[in-house]
Amino acid sequence: MRFVYCWILLSTLALSACGGSSGSGEETPIKDDLASSDLASGSVDACSAIGLKIANGEVCEAPVPDDAGSSVARIYIETADGQLHLCTGTVIAPTKVLTATHCFIGGVLALRIDTLRGSHAAKQVFINEYFTIDEVAGLVFNDVAVVETETEMKVTPSPIMLSREVEVGEAAVVAGVGQSENSIAPIVRAGTTLIQNQTINHLFTVNRNGLATPCRGDSGGALFVENQGVMSIAGVVAQSDPSTGLSSICRKGDIVLYTNIQHPAVLGFLAEAAPEALTN
Repeated sequence: MRFVYCWILLSTLALSACGGSSGSGEETPIKDDLASSDLASGSVDACSAIGLKIANGEVCEAPVPDDAGSSVARIYIETADGQLHLCTGTVIAPTKVLTATHCFIGGVLALRIDTLRGSHAAKQVFINEYFTIDEVAGLVFNDVAVVETETEMKVTPSPIMLSREVEVGEAAVVAGVGQSENSIAPIVRAGTTLIQNQTINHLFTVNRNGLATPCRGDSGGALFVENQGVMSIAGVVAQSDPSTGLSSICRKGDIVLYTNIQHPAVLGFLAEAAPEALTN
């Protein structure tokens, strides 16, 4: 498999602008017979599930000095036309961050990775050659990318889930930094949701009954599920389903699509772009 190297200051990738939840949908029924769980019932908070304490509702506190830190990262992107965009990523290896390809549409002039343990310059971006946009259906496919940093990030990486598939009705946690644009350190927000449905290409969640949903700036963030006692990456925030209408994005009724991490084109890309990534 080949992938595109997106070198900082030398990128020629030109598609369109990066944002939060935006775009499209996929025809699939939404399940209502959702399973109960500790995460779904609120007896376990989302921040604790991803290794952070809860504070001020869904805002997660930064780790104390002896803690290993969260894998959730903020990605500042300056595009070739001088626009500044924000996305979310997840540390999967000491110098590798998993995020979405659509975050780099428009090219890259400069890029910085911020974790709760500090900031890191980016060395290069790996773009999945199988990333595609179906303009008729409004769908993005295989929407994953990997950023390599110049220096190691002093946080605990999150594993990519390989040993099983997610289950419809299973509890999940979605985390992002979409509201932390003006803060010096990233502000991680996390919330619980449920897997509403899945296809080989996408996982689905719906914003209803108090469940969390990603919003602007959370693109590229991980959808975590528990596997072998560890919160593991099952999906990557890709887009909202346009069938819900623009007025529903980030609001009640919003259907969010996540790139299914177990799609063969995604796994093949990750095996080459981040062979040292943790898996379980």
